[in-house]
Amino acid sequence: MRQPTTEEGQIYFITTVTYERRRSFVRVEQAKTMGGIIVNACRMKGFVLLAYSIMPDHVHVLVQKNSSSGSLEKAPFRAMENNYHLKQGLSSPRVSSALEKAPLRKRIDFVKEHDINNHLKGGLSSPGRRIFTLSDLMQSIKGNFSYRMDGGTFWQEHYDARIVSTVDHLSNTMEYIINNHRKHDLPDAFGRHPFVYHDLRKIRALMY
Repeated sequence: MRQPTTEEGQIYFITTVTYERRRSFVRVEQAKTMGGIIVNACRMKGFVLLAYSIMPDHVHVLVQKNSSSGSLEKAPFRAMENNYHLKQGLSSPRVSSALEKAPLRKRIDFVKEHDINNHLKGGLSSPGRRIFTLSDLMQSIKGNFSYRMDGGTFWQEHYDARIVSTVDHLSNTMEYIINNHRKHDLPDAFGRHPFVYHDLRKIRALMY
């Protein structure tokens, strides 16, 4: 399957599936391990992590390619208003269940009312440094998790990556990630951390 070209500032929705659709992510510990690997891979390969969803037999990741200078690029469809440091998203256990169940727009409005001061510090790359691609990112994610599982065939060989090109497309993709567990008739626990992560501050910066 041909993958889109990796371009600075572009947003990508990526899906990767386990080998033979094995249900490999059914425990909290597995989701925590996978989530940590995703966060670290994005940081090391120069991608801004916006969201992810870890389902029993597949994983969705929403990222934006960082710039070679280390600063966040303007989204292709909207200028970013702020850059934020990746810490703990509003999908953490400390967030009220009412907020988790609220529509995406209401959650973003909630973020707007709170102080936003976690700016990215420093760059992820420097002149002359290699510019990593989507393929590099996915090799890091899939390879590191397979290593943690003592090797073997864990993933299907290919992955699917699609460009998110409009605000509506981004909004729909976020709703899909947040509600993915319902599509597969999974318990509500699969719609919360650590199975789901989303940084609403970064999402808001891209949408407004």
